[in-house]
Amino acid sequence: MTLAGGRLPTFFLIGAQKSGTSTLHRLLQQHPEAFLCDPKEPHYFSDPTQAARGMDWYRSLFPGADQAGAVGEASTTYSMYPHYAGVVDRVVDAVGAPKLIYLVREPLARMRSAYLHALTWGSETRPIGQALREDPRYLQTSCYALQLEQWLRRVPREHILLLSLDQLRDAPDDL
Repeated sequence: MTLAGGRLPTFFLIGAQKSGTSTLHRLLQQHPEAFLCDPKEPHYFSDPTQAARGMDWYRSLFPGADQAGAVGEASTTYSMYPHYAGVVDRVVDAVGAPKLIYLVREPLARMRSAYLHALTWGSETRPIGQALREDPRYLQTSCYALQLEQWLRRVPREHILLLSLDQLRDAPDDL
């Protein structure tokens, strides 16, 4: 979809967090027919503070995307339901039914990595066992079927590419 100020995404890299999204984002940026916005994770459809900046601000993240065959963004919060509810409806209402790349990882390894990431950034201080028991976001983000169900309500199954971190690591050129 082209609007004044730039194109909107035709695809979204929706996560899951700590499943290789940064690596896949870098690989996609190198493709001559793809354009990915900067910053990597604008969280426009999940964060009310970002959404308050308006659609013109969001479009401004895609300068020069008019000639790209595929235009995308990568916000892992788009697959963190129910912590971020309503994302799917906001995306589809804004851009139609986009293509999605949903990258997953072995659930316990993903949860441990998310915990270590939060610990490093200072947003987590509890011991890992306590944090994983008390904060449902660690588990819910690894409930991949739950996350996909949200998208399948509004996006056709054939628009969703499901990849694992193992596939990305073992054969990135085959993707």
